[in-house]
Amino acid sequence: KGNLVLAETPDYELTLRARSLDLQKVAEQQTGLPQAKINLDGWIKGRGTKPDSMNTDTKWTIYTSQISGIQVDQGRAEASLRNGTLVLREARLSADGSTLNASGNIASVTQRATGRITYVVNAKEIGPWLKFAGMEGGGSARIDGTVSGSLQAPRLEGKARLNQLQMADYRVQNGDIRWTLAASSDNSWQGKIDLAAQHLIAGISLRSLETHVNLEGTRPATALGVEIVARDVDQHVHRLKGRVVQSAERTDIALQEMSFQLPDGTWRNGRPARVILIGKNVTVDDLLLQRDTRTINVKGTLSYAGGQDLSVQVNGFALGDLRAYLKDMPDVAGNLSLALQVKGTAARPLIETTMKVEPLAVAGQTYSGLNAQGSYQNERLNLDVRLLQDQSHGLNVKGILPVYVGWGEGRSVGVTGDTNLRIQSDGLSPRFLSAFSKDLENLQGNLTMDILLRGPLQNLAPNGSIQFQNGAVKVRPLALSLTDIGLQVNLT
Repeated sequence: KGNLVLAETPDYELTLRARSLDLQKVAEQQTGLPQAKINLDGWIKGRGTKPDSMNTDTKWTIYTSQISGIQVDQGRAEASLRNGTLVLREARLSADGSTLNASGNIASVTQRATGRITYVVNAKEIGPWLKFAGMEGGGSARIDGTVSGSLQAPRLEGKARLNQLQMADYRVQNGDIRWTLAASSDNSWQGKIDLAAQHLIAGISLRSLETHVNLEGTRPATALGVEIVARDVDQHVHRLKGRVVQSAERTDIALQEMSFQLPDGTWRNGRPARVILIGKNVTVDDLLLQRDTRTINVKGTLSYAGGQDLSVQVNGFALGDLRAYLKDMPDVAGNLSLALQVKGTAARPLIETTMKVEPLAVAGQTYSGLNAQGSYQNERLNLDVRLLQDQSHGLNVKGILPVYVGWGEGRSVGVTGDTNLRIQSDGLSPRFLSAFSKDLENLQGNLTMDILLRGPLQNLAPNGSIQFQNGAVKVRPLALSLTDIGLQVNLT
């Protein structure tokens, strides 16, 4: 209820009292509103509607309420706006173990940029708030900040402390964030954001992560400089420095400095590189990483719709370096050389690749090397793979796999026809199988086979023979050691 006097400068006084207010029922036509039962009292009294000249007082009190699963215990706000200055006498909220307190004054227009509002947020458990935002996780946070300047061009300063943060598969033991951001009268933001976090799990495990973002402006395009320093659990240091410019049409990423300290040595970019995103196209402008004479080179365009022209060249990358970062990686070591070329279109790509690993070690078994060639065209993948144990023993896999590999037309990768594949070995140690099963130890013997696989992948028709001689293995879960294993299998 209330009173309103209509005039060039209106006078008004309004009082609101709500009990068990259901937002979804009040605004039935508005989608996306949370489930809520709100209990509050509100009052506003004043004269005028222009922020630089109005004189208004308001008080709000919220009582025990429910908003999308969050228990609001109590809240209160009292403020006035007089001649262009907002005075926040009190703002406090207590909900689900979290508290917010704020007070101060600030100008509403740039010409009177004075005052400061301070606030403190203490969230003992952020899980309910993450759930409110549609995410799962937990942890605690404390945020201290200020808003100064004016509401039209505010200056934001503050810091946040995060503890035991968990979101999906990401974990952070503790972290600190500091920021200084300022908006101009044309609503372009500038400033910096610094992040320091310890003991992270984000795909890989890191001892620490430092990120520094320098926001140069947000109009007409967002431009920012980024510098990242990460230390892994073995104290190897990885660095990245670059600049990002983003507009409505494109994102331009300049990679100025990169270095990755792996167990076998440090990889660095030989020269600055650019990555450009325009619509559904990603273009890499000659990204080169070097370590001594070893190189990784990526250049060209990969598109989610349209033509492809991407080249990837790897020369001498040590596969064993990845084990420190990929916890489920098999026990594989060797120097990888790779050439990959992608042409065609997103819906009908043409892919050519050659790969060599030499020397190769799998689960402690040394091999002369692994050579592979592959080509994909018209929903057919042609393979020619040879694992060399020595000059006279190895394993060959050669033939055709009927699969669709594409990222256009809304289709997903899938099987399209009949397989025609031959697997042949004239004598091979089976020890490499231990790399893919932790239950097998000290697997020995001599494996020979000649098998033809034909038909659809869901219902292959194998034909051939497998012979295993002089075998031995230890099965860890059973603490069982087997010796003198001999096996002859005929498949028809």
